[in-house]
Amino acid sequence: FEKTKKWGVKSEETETKEEEFFKLEEDISIVSKRVGQSESVSKTSAIVSVYNRQKISDSGARNLADILKQTPGVEISYDQFGSYKVAFRGVLSRSGVLMLLDGHRINNFYDGSTFLDIRADAIEKVEIIRGPGSSIHGTNAFVGVINVITRSSSKGDKSGGHISSRLGQHNTFEPTAYYNLKMGGGWNLSTYVGHYESTRPQVHLKHDS
Repeated sequence: FEKTKKWGVKSEETETKEEEFFKLEEDISIVSKRVGQSESVSKTSAIVSVYNRQKISDSGARNLADILKQTPGVEISYDQFGSYKVAFRGVLSRSGVLMLLDGHRINNFYDGSTFLDIRADAIEKVEIIRGPGSSIHGTNAFVGVINVITRSSSKGDKSGGHISSRLGQHNTFEPTAYYNLKMGGGWNLSTYVGHYESTRPQVHLKHDS
């Protein structure tokens, strides 16, 4: 009876691990009305998702699009040219999603489209608002907001880089190298080099004769 009772009660260590797993990031910057400030996720009224460096690494995502695919209410698809398209809550809008890179707009000036092929190894954190954010960010934030914080930005004034590689089935191999140089005066020079190869089987559907 004592053993059964002991097994049925969660230990403090187990409860602590569960709290850490389901714990959201404490602060998110894109919901704040003050430039350069952050607000607590638990206090904001916006529906947000945050992926830190550990979650990105554990997810196995190769780029930003793979990270967004794991977010509830966000759908990723391709157009006829093979480019990524993103929809929030079933609303597909080329110019309705604001894309920020370290807080700076990178939407296309011509049609407002977003660029989602940012390599995951270069990302430190991703902040997502699932819903309108125009009251804070203005243009392009009608459907949602995505803010990508690069690993170079998280290092402050220090230059640095990293080398990593991925291995998988079918002889999949993906080495990557990333380096950021702080040039002073607020200028950064970031360089990313990567290679991907795989011998995964090609599946072809037989056409009707």
